[in-house]
Amino acid sequence: MAVNRNRDETESAESTVAQFATTANRQLKAAGVDTEVMASRAGELQKIITDEIAARSFQALAAAALVGFILGMRR
Repeated sequence: MAVNRNRDETESAESTVAQFATTANRQLKAAGVDTEVMASRAGELQKIITDEIAARSFQALAAAALVGFILGMRR
């Protein structure tokens, strides 16, 4: 029973997210935004960030630690 309920909830959440994505895509296209270009550029940005982190792993770790420390101090 619990498995079926969880499966139904998961399917419902997936459906809701898909509807949201479709609506957002339509609204962006109506505003003149080319979503395919955005997705391509996002992929390029992700690759650049990944390459930079790999090339400068110590600096990336230090930056992440600094951000974590600052956010931790704000609580």
